[in-house]
Parts: sequence; structure tokens; C-alpha cells
Amino acid sequence: MLYMHELPDQTAPFAAKVSYYPVGECHWWFRCLLFSYNRWVFKFNQDWSDEEKNKYRQEANTASVILRALFCDKSQFETQASTVETLAQNYVQGQHSPLPDIMAKWYEERLHGVSQEDGMPYTSCQGSTVTELRDILDPLITPKHVCDKPLLWPLVKQVTVGVPSSRILRDLTLVDLPGTFTSHAISRAVSD
Repeated sequence: MLYMHELPDQTAPFAAKVSYYPVGECHWWFRCLLFSYNRWVFKFNQDWSDEEKNKYRQEANTASVILRALFCDKSQFETQASTVETLAQNYVQGQHSPLPDIMAKWYEERLHGVSQEDGMPYTSCQGSTVTELRDILDPLITPKHVCDKPLLWPLVKQVTVGVPSSRILRDLTLVDLPGTFTSHAISRAVSD
């Protein structure tokens, strides 16, 4: 997350811009997810070290979770069972599988009507308080374990937060690395 003084068109005390990966970059990423899933499920190797097994298992699980989060409104990923079946069909079809192209098309359709800047889709939100902004922002960027509607959080490339009241942010842009508590970072930027 980037914290800066003010975002363009910001009218509230707190604002955020959530930028998503362009469709062109996602096609390759979908192939990587499918590769990770296939490696663990269909190409399991007993000779892998425990560390490799753990890593590959986690990558396969992550791939499945991400695909369901993005496409749970599609019959192919509606349930865990349909996801497993779809991914098995993809593996059988090999390099000729249309699934990466189909997913890229679904993603492109999902972005219909979403603002774009320099080919990068984005969503903006604003709030009067840190809590109000977080209530709007969290569903856009936070993983959810329930797949009741498709979400774009797996395809978030960057989140930029504007805090005009921060004196520090008038001269600096702060970077909050993944895994840190961002509400605390916003609060610190506001109080400085």
C-alpha cells in the first residue's frame, strides 16, 4: 500500500485507489495458477522434499481459492466439486485447454464499466474517517473464505491511500509492506 498526501479528485479526508492488473497480464497469471494446481494434484512426485511438498501443496490450494474467489458465479467454479472437475478437464486438455482464455475473457467482462487509467483498471473510494474508508476498502482487497459472490481481491496490483491532513505525507510517500497492520499505518500518518 502506498500512502500519499492526496489523490486526484479526492474530496473526503481519506481516499483510496485500488488498481487491478490489466487483462493482458492476467492471462499469463491464470496459466501460472493452473500450473501450480496441476503440479501438486496431477504431477505429484514422491521424491520431492518435505519443504517442496509443503510449498507445492500451498500453491495448489491458493490457486483453487483464487479461482473460486474470482469466478464463483460461473458454473465451472461455483462449488469446490465443480472447481476440481474443471481443473481436471483443463489438465486433460493440456496446452490446448481454452480455460486461461475463458478466464481472461470473464475478467475482462467483469471490468466492463470500471474506470481505467493508462490501461490499468481501478476503483476509487472515499471516507470521512479511517474506519469508514476501511469499511469500504477491506472488501475490495481482503481475501474472503466464503465464495458467495465474485471478488477481485486476487487481482489487486496496488492500493494507494490519500491522507491530506498528514503533514509527513506532504513531502513523502510511505510504503506499507504486505503483512503489516494498515489501519495502524493510516492512523500514524494522520496523527503526524
